[in-house]
Amino acid sequence: MNFDIHLLLADLKEYGVDPHVHYYLGTTYHGIAERNFMEQGYYNENAVENAVKFLTLRLTSNYTAEFFEERWGCMYVLGSIFGSIKVNYFLLSKTIMD
Repeated sequence: MNFDIHLLLADLKEYGVDPHVHYYLGTTYHGIAERNFMEQGYYNENAVENAVKFLTLRLTSNYTAEFFEERWGCMYVLGSIFGSIKVNYFLLSKTIMD
């Protein structure tokens, strides 16, 4: 997946404001965070933050061409992040602080 990120970041430089690039960067970073959790037992905070950044950008930006299914996909993945991953961050930090 890191190779995918490398290619998508190159696309971001080349195409700039592109809905597909924003969407795929967000979902790929989310996939990295999920895979890291499955293999290592913790979420890669950088991957989570980048997923939120690009998914939110895709969700809130105006583009000349629109793909509504990508907007719905962003809402779904962001719901997953804020419903489980971010909650786990909060619970983990609360446990460490106690």
